[in-house]
Amino acid sequence: MNATLSWALWLSASVWVTAAGTLSLPAQPPTSRAARIARDVRAGDVRASVALGEAVGILTQRDRSYPESELDAVADSLVVIALMFPGDSAKAVNTRGRAMAAIMRAGTALNSGTPYKGAASRLRRIALGGRGVGASAVFGLTRLPDRSEALRELATVARSNVRTARVAVEFLATDMDDAGVQVLKELHDASEVTEPSAQKQLLRIARDKGWRTTT
Repeated sequence: MNATLSWALWLSASVWVTAAGTLSLPAQPPTSRAARIARDVRAGDVRASVALGEAVGILTQRDRSYPESELDAVADSLVVIALMFPGDSAKAVNTRGRAMAAIMRAGTALNSGTPYKGAASRLRRIALGGRGVGASAVFGLTRLPDRSEALRELATVARSNVRTARVAVEFLATDMDDAGVQVLKELHDASEVTEPSAQKQLLRIARDKGWRTTT
């Protein structure tokens, strides 16, 4: 496949869901390494396991350092799969979930290496637009070592108009310590949570905590 055709296919599949719910394109085409990893992950056989392990190793720079552009290209390839891999079969759901989980693993770097600093924004993208993996992506945000960035991204999801807004509200209340509760109170006081199920959940939390409410 020539470079022009590869870039055209990338554009056709690579759309990001922004905080406002609109779509935008990634800034650059995948590198050859990122494209190969994405191809093997989509295959869904033993190659997928090998490719996902390789992706986490690259993103955490376990064995060597990589340019930031290379790290982001690999991560973005996984985001595309988590958001766009088609179908509702067990393979499709598993493929989307494993791509998301690889980004979460890279962001935590629990085994070795350096946590991938781009994990939070990419988990947020998946939380806002992933089919069947959005709630897991929200959970992934709560596991990241950079708590300040995780709080910002959780607040972004809580402000959104997608169903995972409710999940973000719940995790801010239960999994992010006092800082999460404070972010949630600020969202409540500013009336920034608008998704109906998230609003109801936030109202219950506000009543339990004795925050002033208008209803």
